[in-house]
Amino acid sequence: PIRIGNDDADRRLDGAVDDVTLYDSALAASDIAGLSARITVSPTSSNYVFENWSGPDAGSLSSTTNPNVTITLSSDKTVVANFARQYTVTFSASPVAAAATLLPVAGTHIYKAGTTVNVGATATTGYQFDNWAGGVSNPSQASTTLVVTNDTVLVANFVSSNRNLTVSALAGGSASPA
Repeated sequence: PIRIGNDDADRRLDGAVDDVTLYDSALAASDIAGLSARITVSPTSSNYVFENWSGPDAGSLSSTTNPNVTITLSSDKTVVANFARQYTVTFSASPVAAAATLLPVAGTHIYKAGTTVNVGATATTGYQFDNWAGGVSNPSQASTTLVVTNDTVLVANFVSSNRNLTVSALAGGSASPA
């Protein structure tokens, strides 16, 4: 645990901190009652984002959704800072010119683990949607979902809808167009 005395109750704590005890052995319990402490938590990695506070005394915090909080110490308090894993999802089309629209737009996006992302693709004239590569729930459907569980590259694949016609004639005949 990290112990924070009365004179340094304003201290930045990393997201990896499991237990914080506010104390000053020279203070009587009546001196501590009403003492406020500011607590700031932050993720220890760019792969995480602060989500919320929980625990039996989370209601004593100035906010349960802000990583920078104040708590009044009328008694012992226990709060937990919760962090969510986040992942990058890169969306693109192949060939690029075949995509009239991509949902979400082409590029890299960041999502919390477990997020369900609606994805969709429409083709430009001369192409048709073929499939998704990269782990969507229904790869053969142009509109489907992706549940984010890791860093992902998602590609909407398109094929030409133009058809070639080859005409030929055997000996003794002609064909048009030639």
